[in-house]
Amino acid sequence: MKSASRLERGVTSLMTSSRLLCWALVLLAMALVGWIRWLPQSLGIADDAADRLARRQIQERVAREAPAPAPAPPLAQAGELADQWIGRHPAQFEAERSAIARRLRVDLTYAGDDGREHVYLGDYDSYLWLRHARTFLRTGTPCDAVVDGTCRDTHTNAPVGARSSYARSLHVAAIVTVHHVVGWFRPAHPLPASAFLVPVIAGVLGVLPAFFVARGLAGTTAGVFAAVLTGVHPFVLTRTIGSDNDVWNVVLPLYVL
Repeated sequence: MKSASRLERGVTSLMTSSRLLCWALVLLAMALVGWIRWLPQSLGIADDAADRLARRQIQERVAREAPAPAPAPPLAQAGELADQWIGRHPAQFEAERSAIARRLRVDLTYAGDDGREHVYLGDYDSYLWLRHARTFLRTGTPCDAVVDGTCRDTHTNAPVGARSSYARSLHVAAIVTVHHVVGWFRPAHPLPASAFLVPVIAGVLGVLPAFFVARGLAGTTAGVFAAVLTGVHPFVLTRTIGSDNDVWNVVLPLYVL
């Protein structure tokens, strides 16, 4: 009897450890996906682009300063000469790179009513959903007009307008809901910044079904890979960074499964 009791306690302890490990991996995957989806807010692309632009300017400068009788150096040689110049003038290069990065950041950000700088949404479709959400917040309906029971978008094909098939979609409701929740803590938080949060939240929540579906099919390791790859696959990120509705095409089928 004692041996059976010890065995039962050992099995219970093992199952508890397995569950704790499982949920720890899920939380880590959610944190990773959320962090990667939040990266556009840091505008690291501005630093990368500034580095390339500064190096290009130096290459052009080196080519212009070459002796007049000498032919212009080929591209590879100009790159080597630019690297040598940067090695001799690191402080000047950093100053030029930082100035370009600041200009790029100004072009990519706007000042919100909350007094903070926010990053513009990165694609045109995001602003369609943003407009529907803004209309809902102002009028209580995402439709610009309702004609014979049909939701109309008066901005599409203006001034004629067009029937809006997606104005009453889950995505618009999600943007409005997130904006209301954020507004409890930051009343002046701009609507575009709230809209950016929707794909981030949806992508993080998509980790749960991806993990457990794959875990049920092929084990915990498969669950981790499925959760991370589903959330941060380059094609998925390309289609869901910003505030477009494509994130639901990934997340909702996972929850259906």
